[in-house]
This record gives sequence, structure tokens and C-alpha cells, in this order.
Amino acid sequence: MENRESRLLSSIPKNRVYGREFHTIVEFGKSLFKNTAIIEESVSFCEDDIKRVIAFGIEASPSKEECQQNGNNWYEIDGSLQHFIIASQVGKHLTAKLCENKPDLNTQTSPVQMAIVGLLHDLGRSKTHQFYATDALSELFMESINISPKIRKSFHKIEWYWDTDKALELETISMSQLISVLADTLSKRSIGQKRLRRTYEVVEAVKKGKNKYLQLPIETDLDLLVRGRIKKYGKREEQVLQYAIKFIEDLGINIDQISEGHDWMVNLTGEELIHMI
Repeated sequence: MENRESRLLSSIPKNRVYGREFHTIVEFGKSLFKNTAIIEESVSFCEDDIKRVIAFGIEASPSKEECQQNGNNWYEIDGSLQHFIIASQVGKHLTAKLCENKPDLNTQTSPVQMAIVGLLHDLGRSKTHQFYATDALSELFMESINISPKIRKSFHKIEWYWDTDKALELETISMSQLISVLADTLSKRSIGQKRLRRTYEVVEAVKKGKNKYLQLPIETDLDLLVRGRIKKYGKREEQVLQYAIKFIEDLGINIDQISEGHDWMVNLTGEELIHMI
């Protein structure tokens, strides 16, 4: 496991690597999540699980000194910590609304479970913020901490977009994964606005977000690989987003109404939000 992590991080310039030692974060998570639904599938989810995951996220976060040295806005408005918390709340409330409209969904997922998915979906950012490496590290964290398969199966997968030589089978995406996709995308600020994105803005926002990778310098083999795949990756991501929006809206859910209910969160830092949920 450590060799795999070392090989991955060795390809990343040091100014892209932040955060605590991988092993320390893993052991803290194992201890904090012991005997909870976060690890044990036989245990039911409860609101305290969200608080535990937030505590874990704080422990896993890079120090403010590291952020300053690396130009990482982790703790600030529009930073990673804010994004995780907003994603957790959007995912939680979207799930609650879906469970209202579609009662049988309660047997597949729950608002607390999807709040946890929102908090953990980009955990790899605690060590690096490099395209694809972030996702690979997130998966390694989940595996090493032994996060419940029920949670891990709820994350949207970078492989849907990255494996451009494979057919994209939209109908195989689960309900919890569709919620994860939307919670992640809608929990970001609308460009130039003091509010979250709306469904009609997400595809264009994804295009702009991916185009920035074409402007970055190529410093590693991974950078070169990303540059070659990013256009096809972006188109596949757009397909998944359009599918997720239509699927959820066809169930009678006003997605933008849920986003609007969380607009106020974009004007607070992650640290401020922690004390308000």
C-alpha cells in the first residue's frame, strides 16, 4: 500500500503535495470510525456519523502554513473544505427529497449516508490537488481505512470519464452515484455570482473547468496523459451530468430549488460552516 502511494506521489512535483502523512490519517480514521456505519455495514447511520467525518476531515486537512506555502485556499471561501461541506448538505437534502418522492429509495441509501459521501468524495485533496491523482488517493484512503462498501459504492467514479476507450453505460449508474455526481457539481459557486450553480450552468462550467488543464505546464508523465485525454473526458462527464439531471428531475425533484436553499453557504469559509451544520 505504502509503495503504491509512494510511486503515485513521486510523479507529482513537491509544490503540489500537502497535508499530513498518509499513514497517520489512515490510523486516525480507523480509530474514529470504529463501531460506526462508516465502517460497519451492520450498523445503522446516525447524525453523529456526519460529525465524526467532519472531525476526520479537519484532522486530515493540510495545515494553514502548508496551504500558504503551496498557494492552496483549503480553508478560504471557494476552498476545498467549504466545497466538501456544501456537497454534503446538498447531497443530504437532495436524498431526503428523493426519499420523500420515492419511498423505496430508503432501502438503497439515506440522507446521512450521502452527506458522508459528500464529505469524503475528494479526500485525496488533503495530500494533493492534481487531476486524477486526487481520485486515486481518495480511493486508496477509503480502502486503507476500510470505509464501508455501501459508502464506497455511492461515489461517482472517475473511471467513467477517464477510460475513454470503454463504452459509457449510463443506465448502470446507481441512484446514490447520481446524487453524488450532482452534489459535487452543484456545490460550487456559479462563475461571478454569490450563489451555487444551477442545473442549466453545470455543463458550461465543466467545459471551462476542463479547458484550464490545457493551459497548465506539463511537468510529469501524468500531466501529459491528462492533456491527451481531457477533451474526451470532459464530453463523457457532460453526458453523465445531463443524464443525472434528467433522471432526477423526471422523478419530480426541483434540483435548482435545493441548490437555492444552500446559496448562503458560498459566502462563508469552511471553518465557519463547520459550526453551522
